[in-house]
Amino acid sequence: MDKQVAYLDTYYKLWYKDGLTMRDIVPKEIAELSNEHWLSQPPSHPFIVDLVGILFAVLTCINLIGNGCTVYLYIKEKSLRRPSNLLVLNLAISDMVMIISNGIPLTLNIFYSNFWMYGKTWCIQYGLWGGITGLCSLWTLVFIGYDRYNTIVGGFTSKPLTNCKAIAAIIFCWGYPVAVLIWPTLEMWSKWSLEGLFVTCSFEYTIDTWENKSYTIFIFSFCYAVPLLAILFYYTFIVKAVWAHEAAMKEQAKKMNVESLRNDKNNEESAEIKIAKVAVTNVVLWYLTWSPYAAVCMYGQFGNRKNLGPVISQLPSMMAKTVSCLNPIVFAASHPKFREAMGKHISFCKSEDPASNAPSAAVTTKAVTA
Repeated sequence: MDKQVAYLDTYYKLWYKDGLTMRDIVPKEIAELSNEHWLSQPPSHPFIVDLVGILFAVLTCINLIGNGCTVYLYIKEKSLRRPSNLLVLNLAISDMVMIISNGIPLTLNIFYSNFWMYGKTWCIQYGLWGGITGLCSLWTLVFIGYDRYNTIVGGFTSKPLTNCKAIAAIIFCWGYPVAVLIWPTLEMWSKWSLEGLFVTCSFEYTIDTWENKSYTIFIFSFCYAVPLLAILFYYTFIVKAVWAHEAAMKEQAKKMNVESLRNDKNNEESAEIKIAKVAVTNVVLWYLTWSPYAAVCMYGQFGNRKNLGPVISQLPSMMAKTVSCLNPIVFAASHPKFREAMGKHISFCKSEDPASNAPSAAVTTKAVTA
């Protein structure tokens, strides 16, 4: 077998000569966009890349349908045009831009070539827009958490979110990522390069220079740890407030010698419990989708890089993008007003009885509709 040839046998098993690396396979222009760590890796099975392409094709459809419906409902239904829902709208738009700028090009690339085919300029754009939309969505989740924290924990004494505050938050959500990611784009602090399977681009986290190490620490601290701590803080107090209100209602019902203070006996699960479930789901979803990628970046920069293979590094970056398909479910479909609008404006969705979503206490109504 020729040194530069790898092939699949009749059982689709990959065979290649000992010592063959990706440097021997990828074109020269592709090698110039990567680094020695990835170029020194043995070839990966081509079906893995094909599987990634199929996965992203599916994610693209789910993302565009889910987030597209969210944007459509916000435009169509006047009752949804509230300041707090501006944040949900921004989240949907950010997730759609992510899949358009990353998912569609990646899917087309994999269908046409096993390696990156767009050149250096689009590698930079891929990494830049993936980073901007990813961080924009993360900070939007933080502000959504703050809004719910302010409404539920602060109660009637809190100042409601205004359009000006919501727009200011949205400007920050888009401006902050640009300020953070302009440095690798200009190659003044780290840079964008191909990673893993040579079909996606990310900031450089496998080169032992202080420039790359410091940028990785910076990204980990201010683009992962800070948002995570903020979300944990907000939703921890939200859950505590929800359960405290639930306990107070049960205690009051006990004093009045009644089973429950709720008017709707058929809906024993209170709106507070539903909010708590959404809160916990949000934190778990955020943590599970972004933590593996953060761990890979830190391990690639400071750990034993020999254990970091192409597939291991690629999966977490793909997982982080799946959250763009799940956000509409967590933040739109779980909202009573959005569900009501879906039943009203989308033919294949059944509308629920609005009365079934009406909470029994005023503070609960404020918490849900905020």
